[in-house]
Amino acid sequence: MRTLTLTVASMAVLALAACQQPAETEKADTAAPAAPAATPTLPQANPEDPQQLALAFRAAWDRAPPAKAPAPEQSGGGDFTFNAGKLLALGGDRYAFVSDGQGGDGHVSPGAVAIHYLQRTPDGFRRADATPLIVDGGTFGNPPEWTVQQGLLPAPALIATSGGVWQGYACSGASVVELTPERPVLRADYVRLNYSNGGAVIDEKAAEEMQGRLVPATPGRDFAVQYSGASTAKVTWRLATDGTYKPANEPADLPWC
Repeated sequence: MRTLTLTVASMAVLALAACQQPAETEKADTAAPAAPAATPTLPQANPEDPQQLALAFRAAWDRAPPAKAPAPEQSGGGDFTFNAGKLLALGGDRYAFVSDGQGGDGHVSPGAVAIHYLQRTPDGFRRADATPLIVDGGTFGNPPEWTVQQGLLPAPALIATSGGVWQGYACSGASVVELTPERPVLRADYVRLNYSNGGAVIDEKAAEEMQGRLVPATPGRDFAVQYSGASTAKVTWRLATDGTYKPANEPADLPWC
């Protein structure tokens, strides 16, 4: 009788162990998966490194310099020729590559700046999936001069300034490009800036001159141009439904060529 009791007890212990095993297995199966390995951060591009600039040019234009692009039909010029450019960091591994394009030799022939978006790679750069933008302006084929201004628009603004002299009257204006995270966008075309009639005055009359500067207002809604000299007007440029900014209160007598 004692032998039977021990056997039954042993079988009970084995049965209990068998019942517990699936629970332990299920617990192991529901354990949290291992975290994925972190993506290594690529080193910041050096905008002064000739080798990196050469890699950026090739990524932007799919070739080594020179690269050509057609001028707008209404400009009356030939192709733009691009030989070099500069890198602008946009955040993370994204960059803008801004290259200067020389136009024709004629007085009315503009130059241009081209803006490509690039993605940093371990081997250099690749062109991002963003439509490049070419902004023309100026005379005798000279490309616009450009700077970057913060705070004017929600994203950094590239200000491309160009001008010329016509029969003694000198005028310059700016195209305003917003470097949005997705792509470069032309927000305002040829904002009036500087004016002078110094080459046209006679009889020792005083020259009339005017200077304008872009000043922030409410980014994403409007910005302003503050003038000094021959005019002290403050002109507001307001965002329109088509995504561009247009002057809302530009005086009719603002000096111009």
